[in-house]
Amino acid sequence: MRILTISNLYPPERFGGWELGCKQMVDELRRRGHDVRVLTSTPRVFEDGAVNGDVVRLMRLEESWDPALIGTDTPLRRSRRVLVEPHNIEILHQQLDTFEPDVVYVWNLLGLGALALLLALRMRRLPWVVHLMDAMPLNLASVAFGAHVRFADMLFPVLEGTWISCSQSLLDENAAANAVLRGNVVTVSNWISGPRPAMRTHWYEPGSTLRCAYSGQIFTPKGIGIMLESVGTLVAEGLPIEVDLYGDGLERFQYESMALQLGLSDVVRFHGQVGQDALMSALAAHDVFLFPTEMREPFGFAPLEAAAAGCVPLVTGGAGVTEWLVSGVHLLTVRRDAAHLTDALRRIIDGTLPLEPVGRRGQRVVLDDFHIEVVADKVEALLQAEAERPRDAAEMSWRDIGRWARLTELLADSLLAGD
Repeated sequence: MRILTISNLYPPERFGGWELGCKQMVDELRRRGHDVRVLTSTPRVFEDGAVNGDVVRLMRLEESWDPALIGTDTPLRRSRRVLVEPHNIEILHQQLDTFEPDVVYVWNLLGLGALALLLALRMRRLPWVVHLMDAMPLNLASVAFGAHVRFADMLFPVLEGTWISCSQSLLDENAAANAVLRGNVVTVSNWISGPRPAMRTHWYEPGSTLRCAYSGQIFTPKGIGIMLESVGTLVAEGLPIEVDLYGDGLERFQYESMALQLGLSDVVRFHGQVGQDALMSALAAHDVFLFPTEMREPFGFAPLEAAAAGCVPLVTGGAGVTEWLVSGVHLLTVRRDAAHLTDALRRIIDGTLPLEPVGRRGQRVVLDDFHIEVVADKVEALLQAEAERPRDAAEMSWRDIGRWARLTELLADSLLAGD
């Protein structure tokens, strides 16, 4: 198949796991012999190897996560981020005409004029598959227009296609905001990639130093403050524990300062961003993976990576990963508060909550069932089915789509200017 993949960011440009997952799946589809081109935004930081013939970095991105832009967001910027960016419609037109894909594989479009891009594909009757790892449909319906249910009612019946969601809870969250997806809607798990690690042979011995890890964005929704508060309590009790955090984020300095104020400089270490191979090696040397994230966490790659290394995930109960891995069988769950996390860690240290049985089962199931080679079978089949599905021959011309995009831009600017 010829597959055009569209993503707002693509490594080395990235914000979190969504972009890394996109690259991993693109690499796996290429390994299987598919011709995959990636269409993404212009780099913010130029790096060697960031541009090649298979990755086209020409789209205009309206960011929402850059800390320098906090407080500067306006209705007009939200319009270009969510509703329409005519420049990106023309770039899409050029890539579709030159590459002539069999199917379009859509990842995160926020920041690119997401809605207009999806509608342009629909107007051209092009087959597409959207891979969701967060609530992009909800954002399409609400960011520019607030909680306008009528807008969602009009929008989503038109956007019929194949939707892949990483969890049912993510679909439920969208549906609760009236962003009910139409067409072929399926859940497909996240995955691990790369060589499968060897089965773990060493496990935590009660009373020794409990080595904990975290990887991902360093910011409040991931529960970094909860981790530090919990570790501070255990250290004050004289219990042996240490934590290594791998990753970066908007609030890293804030949490480094918090660790210093709590007197945790000797037991809490911030390593910044590390490569995937280094991360997997580090996880194999840790006992517990801390993930007291928001309950609405759609899934996350990090708990799977930890389980694959035999590092037992300790996650918020109800988070998306708990739909796929069972509490007490493949991972451990806690309420999202420092007291409950502290109690769980205390019981691990004193041996009343053994890690080895959970770690063994979790590692085995992840290595067997959640490797990208297994998950990509499902994604590949969905892309193939969508490419082969009969289509109505009627389509709108690119000339008319361009006019429609420009008119939509002017109308949105006019309606939102006084917001």
